[in-house]
Amino acid sequence: MFRTLFMGCLLGAMALLQGCSSGPSLDGQPYYQGPAETSSDSATLYFFRKEHDVGRAVSQNILIDEKLVGALPNGGYFKTQVPAGTRAVVASRANILDGELGDGEFTLTLENGKTYFVANETSRLPYTDDRGLTAVKEGTFKRFEHYYFRWATVSQVEAEKRMRGCRLVPTVRP
Repeated sequence: MFRTLFMGCLLGAMALLQGCSSGPSLDGQPYYQGPAETSSDSATLYFFRKEHDVGRAVSQNILIDEKLVGALPNGGYFKTQVPAGTRAVVASRANILDGELGDGEFTLTLENGKTYFVANETSRLPYTDDRGLTAVKEGTFKRFEHYYFRWATVSQVEAEKRMRGCRLVPTVRP
């Protein structure tokens, strides 16, 4: 009886933990090799998330004007083309088991022919620049390690340096 109950609980826990790794797999995907491509009839957006130990299993769904354009796992990036104008962006965790520190809502004002880089950032130090698109969220991990989280715009030069370790996320099919 105890063995059956234990096995049932173990299988249930494994099923729940499956949700922690619900993001797209980056295995075998190419690394970023810029320079960024542009299009004259739309804005080009790169979303990226440099690999970090904190939130390793968390994946963010990215919606622009309420349409899913991609999922952003730890160490991933993707590119999307968007019509010019002011766009509403929502980043939300892919499942309920993950924390909300990477979630955020912000607007981007985009111009045709321009390229924009948007980063999901994690830092052990407070941010001192004005690139933030969302309010900074704070969290403590492993009891004493303090981290700061935000979404921010990044210059192309800086983004391409930071994206070298990021892998292309498979395309989302609507």
